[in-house]
Amino acid sequence: MRRPFALGLAGTLILAAESRSALEQGTAFTNQGQLKNAASNVTTPTDVQFSLWTAATGGTQFG
Repeated sequence: MRRPFALGLAGTLILAAESRSALEQGTAFTNQGQLKNAASNVTTPTDVQFSLWTAATGGTQFG
């Protein structure tokens, strides 16, 4: 009777540890592309806004 409890507790602890690491991720990311303004590379700090769409064209925004 103790074995199922111990297995359940171990599983819960593993899931909790994995969930915690996901919450600790920051919002920063690295862009490996190019940001251009009128065919020139942008070299100054710049505010950028992103949005997510369901298709490349004609989709609907969902994020």
